Amino acid sequence: INKWYHLAGTYDGTNLKVYVNGVLDGTAACSGNFISTAAELKIGGGLSNNSEYFPGSISDVRLWSVARTAAEISASYNLDLVGNESGLVALYKMGEGAGSTLSNSATGNLYPGTLVNSPAWVAGPSAASACSLQMTNAPTVTVTPNITVNEASSAPSLCIGTALTAITHTTTGATEIGVATGLPAGVTAAFASNTITISGTPTASGTYNYSIPITGGCGSGNATGTITVNLPAFVPAVRHISDLTATGQNIKWYAAAMGGTALASSDVLPTGTTHYYASQTVSGVESTARFDVTATIDPTPCAPTGAADQDFCFAATIADLTATGSNIRWYTTSAGGTALSPSTLLSAGTYYATQTIDCTESASRLAVTVTLTPLATPSIGGPATGYTATPGYFYNAFNATGTKLWIVTGGTILQGQGTTMIKIQWTSSGTQTITIQVTNGSCQATNSKQVSVTPTP
Repeated sequence: INKWYHLAGTYDGTNLKVYVNGVLDGTAACSGNFISTAAELKIGGGLSNNSEYFPGSISDVRLWSVARTAAEISASYNLDLVGNESGLVALYKMGEGAGSTLSNSATGNLYPGTLVNSPAWVAGPSAASACSLQMTNAPTVTVTPNITVNEASSAPSLCIGTALTAITHTTTGATEIGVATGLPAGVTAAFASNTITISGTPTASGTYNYSIPITGGCGSGNATGTITVNLPAFVPAVRHISDLTATGQNIKWYAAAMGGTALASSDVLPTGTTHYYASQTVSGVESTARFDVTATIDPTPCAPTGAADQDFCFAATIADLTATGSNIRWYTTSAGGTALSPSTLLSAGTYYATQTIDCTESASRLAVTVTLTPLATPSIGGPATGYTATPGYFYNAFNATGTKLWIVTGGTILQGQGTTMIKIQWTSSGTQTITIQVTNGSCQATNSKQVSVTPTP
C-alpha cells in the first residue's frame, strides 16, 4: 500500500507471463491468437462495466507489439523511455498534470487517450513521469483506434436497370459516413455495424469511380471503388458460316467430321447449339482431320407485350406507359435511337418498347399508340330537388370520373365525401364556396360553385 510497483504482462503464443518490478512472478500455459477488434482499449477500467476500476494510481503505461523478454523488461522497467524503441506502439507517460487528454509519446503519436469520470492528477513515481492518475470515482482511459477501411468486396460490371449485388467495405474506428460521390444514379451507400453497404438499381450507364468519406475515431478515410454500368447489347438476328473462326490456310467448313460438302459462307447458323468442322488446305492438299467447333446461337429476347393503345391526360410521362417484360425501355423509333428518360412528357403518337434479358435487348419492339385526352371539367348542381329540408342540403357533381374530393367553406360535409353527391350542414351565412376536385391517374380537374347561405329563421 502507498508504494509504486511496475507490472508487466507478456504473451508469446505459448505462455502468459507476469513480471513485478522486472522479476518473473508467474507463468501460465496458453495458446491461441490475438483477435482484431474496433472495441475501445480501457486502462484502469473494466472492459464492459465502468463500475469496475483499479483503486490506485497509474503511470507510464506501455504497449508493445512484441513479447518482451525477461532481460528486456528487467533492463528498462524503471527507465524513462524515449518513444522510438523497437516494437513500442503506445507510451502514455501521464505527465500532463491537467486536462482530459493523454498523449502517446511513441513514434507516430497515434492512439491518443481520453480521460473519463474525472480521475485526479497526483505525483508520479519518477521525475520523468512527474504526474500520474489517481483512480477514484470509476475513471477509465479510452484509447480510440485509427480509422481503417478495407477494399470493396467487388467491382461489378452490370447492365443498366439491373439490381446491384451489394458492395461492402468493412471499417474499423469509423462512426459514420459522409456524402458519397461518384455513385451511379439509383445507387446509394449506407453505414451500420462498421460496414459500408452500397446497393440499388443503376439508371444511368458509364464507369463510376466512387468515393465515400468516413469519420470517427482518429483521422479520416475514404472508401473507394468502381462500378461499371453497361447499356444492353443488340445481338444480330442472323449469324452466318462466315462468322465462324479457325486458324489455318484456306479454311473450309463442314457439317460432318468426315466427308460431305463444304458449306457456303452465306449459310445461316441455326438457333441453338450446332457442331461445325473446319479443314485447311495447304499446297493444294486438304487436311483429312477437321477441327470441331461448337456454335451456340442465342436469339434476342422477344418484344415485351402490352396494350397497343394507351390513353393519358396531358401531364403523363414515359413512366406512365405500361408493358410486360424485363427492364422495359421506351423509344420513339421502331429500331435504333436513344432510350427515353422516364420523366419525359408524353406526346400524342407512337412509342416503342423493348425488354432486356441478361443485358441483351430485344431487336423487335412493342408499338404503343398514345392518345392524350384532357380530363373533363366537373360541374356542381344543387340543392337537389326534394332534399332542401333541414338539417342539410344535397349537392351533385357531374362529369366527375375519377377520385373525388369535396372542399366546403362555411359548412360541414355530413355525408358523401368521395362520391358524386354530398350533404352539407351550413354553419356560416353569406357567400360560401363548394369545390369538387377530380383525379384520374396523373390527370386532375377542379371546379367550384358559390352559394348564398341565409340563416334559418
